[in-house]
Amino acid sequence: MYRILSISFFLTSFLANAQTFTEVSQSIGVNHTHIDEHIMGGGAAFFDFNNDGFQDLYITGGEYRDRLFQNNQNGTFTEVGQSMGIGFTDSVKTVGVITGDIDNDGYRDIFVTTSENHNNILLKNINGTSFVDFSTNVGFTDSSWCTSASFGDADREGLLDLYVGHYVKYYNTPFYNFMISGTLDKLYLNQSLSFIDFAVATGISENGGALSVAFTDYDNDNDVDAMVGNDFGTLYGGNALYRNEYPNPNFTNIAPSSSFYEEINAMGIAIGDYDEDLDLDYYVTNMQANLLHTNSGNQTFSEDAATSGTEVGGFVSWGTFFFDYDNDTYLDLFTASGGVMTMATPQRNVLFENQQNGTFNDVTLSNGLTDTLRSRGAIYGDIDNDGDLDLVVVNVASDSIFAENVSVYRNNTDGASNWVEIDLIGTVSNSDAFGAHIYLYAGGRTWIREINGGSSYLSQNSSVAHFGLGAISAIDSVIIHWPSGIEQLETNVPINSISTITEIDNAGIGEFDNSKYLVVYPNPAKDKIQCTVDKSFDARSISLTTVDGLEVFITPVSAGSLISIPVKNFANGVYYVNVAGSAGAIHKKVVINH
Repeated sequence: MYRILSISFFLTSFLANAQTFTEVSQSIGVNHTHIDEHIMGGGAAFFDFNNDGFQDLYITGGEYRDRLFQNNQNGTFTEVGQSMGIGFTDSVKTVGVITGDIDNDGYRDIFVTTSENHNNILLKNINGTSFVDFSTNVGFTDSSWCTSASFGDADREGLLDLYVGHYVKYYNTPFYNFMISGTLDKLYLNQSLSFIDFAVATGISENGGALSVAFTDYDNDNDVDAMVGNDFGTLYGGNALYRNEYPNPNFTNIAPSSSFYEEINAMGIAIGDYDEDLDLDYYVTNMQANLLHTNSGNQTFSEDAATSGTEVGGFVSWGTFFFDYDNDTYLDLFTASGGVMTMATPQRNVLFENQQNGTFNDVTLSNGLTDTLRSRGAIYGDIDNDGDLDLVVVNVASDSIFAENVSVYRNNTDGASNWVEIDLIGTVSNSDAFGAHIYLYAGGRTWIREINGGSSYLSQNSSVAHFGLGAISAIDSVIIHWPSGIEQLETNVPINSISTITEIDNAGIGEFDNSKYLVVYPNPAKDKIQCTVDKSFDARSISLTTVDGLEVFITPVSAGSLISIPVKNFANGVYYVNVAGSAGAIHKKVVINH
């Protein structure tokens, strides 16, 4: 008996010491509950509202006042919402939240969705010192029941536009009796601080049921597309993927042809290149089995939740995101769980560890994520700037009697592996750089991160890009594809630090004589393309794009080097070899014919 107790005690102590995450909300000052009679809310957003280099935190309250927690730069937070001007939200039923700099003044503004006869809220940031309700000033008078939203520069004019998902019409009746009709989603284009709905005019016709939305560039063509996860898919229509047809001012729903369309009860969207093939994959949570849409790179997706082990059957999953929780270089996956009125049994959140072979293992309990609260919105961010990602999960109750505090999980993997975090500042692009793609080259591998203006469920992750590097001790280079179309190479990015990179405007720099500086052979090509760049041209990167502008290959390059581009897996057709340099760009047409 003694030996069994000793072993049990040893294992318990070992697991406690080995746990990656520790719940610390009360001890760090994040005390807040979200009350919603429909148990649908709430949302949270990480952002730096006062530009002090630390992530602050906004959490919606539903029937309670929203909270704004200022980061004290020591791992703790102070609630400043009342003094900062958001006290009036105690009389508004708030749902979700995202942040973005709508006028490029360098300070993040806040957008809050609402339900039940109150317009959505835009809180204008006044130089990091206070917030002012600017909703009606910019045209937000819609009082429909709204859910998730996402910021992105849809028309590439340098200002943030806004997609707002609409749920259903509210009839002040019990939860399952008001599923009668939906209301159209909104696509607000920013017309110099006047937001005008262009959804129908641009081809977007989602008619209610939206719970998750995201502006994301799924096809790597340098414009943001609109992704929508719809609840009650059999009633209102399945999930949607609207391809941005820029420079044409319209969107095309390619969900059916791309195999993204599913008539499910979609809740949240996670975005990340989990299989490291340099295009973005999408995980969609559901009331039943979740979906993993693996990007095939040719405008289609394969559904791989079952084969990857990420279905999460039996739970109701909500907020979700890809992130590298242990800094081992591979993207892991988190989902928040919690039953609805007909599924009230306790459900735990789920942490999946990437097994580096297209599959994931459930490592939730061994990493300290043991609660079974009714969770909804979930986000990640580095709250203490120590290089590992911490989690916030918003828990919901139908009334104050059963209210549970928001969960904050501090990550304890400090110093175990190398890492880098990159914070972008747009100049030609929107100042938040929403829609930018960051390519990081190190250790013979390449990773991509997208800077996103809102996804998950009702929420927004930190927009500081995080890369776990494991044992890799140096970064070769970083290439940023800015929303403006500018490509920027950085070669001196240090590890184990947060680097701020500002967009460099190379407008006006002319094109060079291609025949003199770039040699491409064979042409037509069958298996590979050989490229040489003249030593007199200060080359930074070389890429291969389709005639439609879809980038299928990119790598750093130095002047005078020989680059081999494998093309045997690319479709036959016309492509362009592009070389970006410090003083301009070179392009050459090449034909692939197997």
